[in-house]
Amino acid sequence: MVRPADDQRQPPPTTTLAVPPVRPCIEPSCPSLTPRTRCTMHERQRDKGRRPADQYPHEYRVNRALVLAESDVCWRCGKAGATTADHVTPIAHGGTHDVDNLKPAHLRCNSAAGATTRRR
Repeated sequence: MVRPADDQRQPPPTTTLAVPPVRPCIEPSCPSLTPRTRCTMHERQRDKGRRPADQYPHEYRVNRALVLAESDVCWRCGKAGATTADHVTPIAHGGTHDVDNLKPAHLRCNSAAGATTRRR
């Protein structure tokens, strides 16, 4: 086999990587450039404390649907349009995901309550 002379060898092909376009983070006064809508720091802040829906137990999701189908009146403020099921006795205080322990509540009312037990 005959090898070509050094001056006849072809250089290896160069590969170019596609660089996504960058734009400023959508958060006000943030100077970071990102290929997404928010920079990494603001993504983390936005996602902090969020719980993906698939992490809720199946029993809770089923019972929440049953409770909301029965009534959409928030048990904390008394207004219609509830979208979540609030635990009467919080899980942190020994409550369960049973239908008897769930009541319809607005997200804002449910979040403001935290792990407190309402006096009956």
